[in-house]
Amino acid sequence: MSAGEGAVSAVYFAHDLITGLDVALKFPPSIVTEDEKALRQFCKEATVCLRLTHEHIVRMWNLEL
Repeated sequence: MSAGEGAVSAVYFAHDLITGLDVALKFPPSIVTEDEKALRQFCKEATVCLRLTHEHIVRMWNLEL
């Protein structure tokens, strides 16, 4: 089920069968995945997000390209 789509990414709701948690999957647009510089920036931001923990920030569990 789609949660939304914008200029930066598309987000879908899903259920993780291993953890039993409801999750959101975020997919960058093809313009990011096809542009090496944009992809490096996306990965850098995702790596920073992996370290963030706060009650008002959704926890990021994994980054796969």
